[in-house]
Amino acid sequence: MAGSLGVGADMAGIGLSAKEHRKIIDAQWVNTGIVKGCEVTGRSDMRYQVSEGVAVCQRLTTDGKTLSVWAGGPTPEVPAADSANPRIDCVYMIAYNQPENKDDPNTQTAIKVAVGTPATNPALPALPAGATPLRYMRLPAKAISTQSATAARSPDYAIPYGANIGRLARAQITQNWELSGSNWQSKCKTSFSLPTDRQLHLFCYMNFSAKGSNGGTDTSKVSEVRVKFRIDGNDVGPVFNFPSWGAWESHTADCIVNCGRGNHTVEALMFIGYGQPAQFHYTGDGNHWVGCLLEVHDAGPDR
Repeated sequence: MAGSLGVGADMAGIGLSAKEHRKIIDAQWVNTGIVKGCEVTGRSDMRYQVSEGVAVCQRLTTDGKTLSVWAGGPTPEVPAADSANPRIDCVYMIAYNQPENKDDPNTQTAIKVAVGTPATNPALPALPAGATPLRYMRLPAKAISTQSATAARSPDYAIPYGANIGRLARAQITQNWELSGSNWQSKCKTSFSLPTDRQLHLFCYMNFSAKGSNGGTDTSKVSEVRVKFRIDGNDVGPVFNFPSWGAWESHTADCIVNCGRGNHTVEALMFIGYGQPAQFHYTGDGNHWVGCLLEVHDAGPDR
């Protein structure tokens, strides 16, 4: 059967099914995650508080997705904190669907907690199938309530299909500095997180001149800076060469690459390919010399 959202069932009750509705929602949202609200905070007891909100949930990848609403309220009670080590709990949402999943208790949206294992460096707890994490919370040792729990990582937000997330990361060397040597050197290393497989637009903005030159009209000395990008320790995109002479010249290296979901590191690598050391110029008023600036921007879903 096939139906359309916005078209009601006929007199015989034939029309859009619940699964077809979930398939339509699945086509609209790239991933599961928070749409609005669903903020998690501690309380004066051993429960977490979850504010009113909406999230995209999914029980199975073949089952489509649901838009699930939570009216706000506490989670079930969690065990007391360990006496020696912290742990990480995950507050999650699950959309029950008893008519199609007989083991579900009802057809309601539920908020539950996956309790982590105490450790010096605690790991994230495993989640049951169909769980949409709202927030990972770090509960310190000896805590007598969740009031002292803190967020262990940023939440995952649901992204509409085709939407652009915007700027994902930014790192800058905020001073004048000098680049020398013929070995690759890491600059502006930073981290970012992706909720889904994405295309990324990487930028490295630079302003430099050749060391020992005498102003903008001096072309007797040159500095060639070689630049490339690296994600998670792997080179991505092409290698760029940029020459500057006496003038304080601005350059931009940029490329589009694919990157999978999850947590990542990114950095620019550079060295002197030819000529003099490069003197990078920075002014902190935001209007003039950028020095060296690395930015990562979302370029849409990785189709």
